[in-house]
Amino acid sequence: METLNLQKPVEIKRAVNCLWASLAIGLVRPLIDWQHLQQISAQTSATFTLFVSLTVVAVVGWLIYKISKRKNWARITYLVPTLLGSVPYIPMLVGEFERSPFIGSLSVVQLVLQIFALWLLFTKPGSAWFKPVNEQPNPSFKQDP
Repeated sequence: METLNLQKPVEIKRAVNCLWASLAIGLVRPLIDWQHLQQISAQTSATFTLFVSLTVVAVVGWLIYKISKRKNWARITYLVPTLLGSVPYIPMLVGEFERSPFIGSLSVVQLVLQIFALWLLFTKPGSAWFKPVNEQPNPSFKQDP
């Protein structure tokens, strides 16, 4: 009978930890940059801003959880907004460094964590873990030439 190693690879554990750390930075960063957020919130409802922020945190947290549970769709879903969000990221980052080098540095750390995590999730051996069980290679099976 064939047995498959269904244990979570260390690369996946590292990737998920990086994603959780990135989310934590994303929660702390606005608190540190509160004065700037108040200026932005003056243009929109504070309730709306809070609702959108909490919704984003909840969805991202749920995706990270699903990634850790071997859901390939969650890995791809996490990738798409990350790629789309990279377009306005550089101008935003410049503004953050102008306001506060510390806030800008936190954003860079957050970005590095996300890129590293995605790299671990989409390269081998991490990417192989997301294949359906029936498509996993059987290391004990050897074909004759």
